[in-house]
This record gives sequence, C-alpha cells and structure tokens, in this order.
Amino acid sequence: MKASSVRYLAGQGLKSIWTNRMMSFASFCIILVSLLMVGLSVLLSINLNRIIGGIEGKSEVIVQIKDDADDAAQAELREKLEGIPNVNEVEFYSKEEAWENMLEDMTDEEKDFFQYADDNPLPDTFRITVVDIKKMTETTTQIDTFDSVESTKSPTACLLYKYDAADY
Repeated sequence: MKASSVRYLAGQGLKSIWTNRMMSFASFCIILVSLLMVGLSVLLSINLNRIIGGIEGKSEVIVQIKDDADDAAQAELREKLEGIPNVNEVEFYSKEEAWENMLEDMTDEEKDFFQYADDNPLPDTFRITVVDIKKMTETTTQIDTFDSVESTKSPTACLLYKYDAADY
C-alpha cells in the first residue's frame, strides 16, 4: 500500500469520526464498558481461585489437649488421631514451643506485661492435616468425642465445600 493511500484512508476516517461525533462517542463508550466488564470478570475469577486455593491449603485442625492429661493420655490420643481415616499427619506442638513462639512475635511492651507470669497458660496441642477437606466437619466431630480433647479448631471456610458441584 502506498503512503498516499494510507494518508487518504486516515483522513477519511478522521473526517467520518468528526462528522458522526455522537455515534463515535457512543461506540467508544460501548467498547470501554465492554473492556471494563471483561477485565473485572477476569480479576474476580483470579481472586476467587486464589481464595479457594488458600482455603484448600488450610486443611489443618488444631486439637487442644486438656491440662490434666498426662503423657500416657497424650500418647493414647495420638494413636486415636492417627487411626482416623481422614487424618494425614499428626504433629505434637507443646505449650513450651507455643509460648516461645508467642514471645518472639510480641513487642517489648507486650513482653513486659507477661514477665510476671509464672504459669504457661497455653495448652498442649496436636496439629492435624486432613486428607479430604470435604470431610473436615466429620473429622472434627469425631475428634471432639475423644476423652483428652479440650476443643478443636478448624477453618470455618471449609463449609464452602459442603456441597459439591455435581449435586446441582
């Protein structure tokens, strides 16, 4: 294509845009709104995938052990926890480790507040990773029935997985 042809086509295009200003503006607005809608839907999709991926990654249940449980009761509880089919891994997290980690995260002012504490108020815990996050509620309900268990804590967002897409 010759340079004079390109100049002619560009001139005719600008002339048409100027002559039909209102329709050109309307076309520009429609394209702008369409691109914004596509962009926002892509951002929403990316964020939802990230949120759901974060929930799937938090397949951990924290089991707090009663303070009066001795080593034998803790060993028995560990065996029971490892016997649950949906449990993948059981890790003991002592109250001393929890206290040290908590102190590391504190500011100096917060540490001063706890300097007179003689007793460690934190409980011994088991950190459990589950195999199937869809069965998290069943697993925590089963764990709550054990004798030495004070309480269980699991991600509440796992309720999102209560219904499978195939159910609809």
